[in-house]
Amino acid sequence: MLDVVFFTVMPTFGGPLALLVLELLILIPLAKRMGMQEIAQILSSVLHRMAGKAGDSN
Repeated sequence: MLDVVFFTVMPTFGGPLALLVLELLILIPLAKRMGMQEIAQILSSVLHRMAGKAGDSN
């Protein structure tokens, strides 16, 4: 629910992307702790893919 508030307040496209990365950094360890290894692997691969695309553009 807070994402909707943050997305409407942030004027640029980069803000929501940064918020997504921060949420993934929280969700990956939480998924591992809760015993959801498959979800943790999926989230980790998404984060690595996003980092790879960001690294390729530089």
